[in-house]
Amino acid sequence: MEEDIGLLVKAGDVQVCCPGFPCKSRALTPDEILSHAGDAFPSYLTALQKVVESRTTVQVHANIAEENARIARMNEQERKVHDSRKHITEEILTLKCPRENCRQAFLDFDGCYALNCSKCNCGFCAYCLKDCGRDAHAHVANCPIGGNRGVYGGGNFAAVQLERRKRLLREHFRTLDADICAQVIDLCRIDLQDLQMGDMVQEFGRRVPAAGAAGGGRGEVEDVEEMAQLLEDDEIIAQELQFREMELNENGGDGGEGGVGFD
Repeated sequence: MEEDIGLLVKAGDVQVCCPGFPCKSRALTPDEILSHAGDAFPSYLTALQKVVESRTTVQVHANIAEENARIARMNEQERKVHDSRKHITEEILTLKCPRENCRQAFLDFDGCYALNCSKCNCGFCAYCLKDCGRDAHAHVANCPIGGNRGVYGGGNFAAVQLERRKRLLREHFRTLDADICAQVIDLCRIDLQDLQMGDMVQEFGRRVPAAGAAGGGRGEVEDVEEMAQLLEDDEIIAQELQFREMELNENGGDGGEGGVGFD
């Protein structure tokens, strides 16, 4: 049995089938394997785990190679948009250990704001995520981002991180050209809204001249959703005009009394 499992691993397969050839019976279920394998079943599970890990590793490497190839095909502006979005996602929105050789992400914590990374034991501040060596208590007590909230923060971790993220986002967005900034915000829109930062989309989102702006029309549209609605309205108007043109053509094209003629 163990020898057969070894062959399964080498073949990159995790199914156990009838060894008869050319038998086309279905593969055995895990319960059926357990009932027949006996003491060799743990070896089967180990082999199964190795196959899954091997396949995962291959897929990860393939995904990385595909992403690198996609980045290599980008022009300068596309690369700037990509790099900006990556910086926002990894360095601003993701909470993680500040130590460069670790960077383990975390979601939340309980208790004191002087944290220790579970992976590298780095001591860092939950307010500003500063690397404080082994112990962050002294820094946390006087952290300017903490606003005198103390080492336990008063249960305002989400509010503190919302404030920190908004500050860093504003600083980053102001370094970008307007068009690149708008594209980046479009890409990050859902993430920002999920993290209660929809106002950042409004503040820095795409500003598109609306139809009729040059002639004193609707002016500048500040939000992409508003722009989409206006475009939809324009399409409805265009359809109505097209329908009226068809009616006029059927009536000889003179538009009738008080009508509108089309060339």
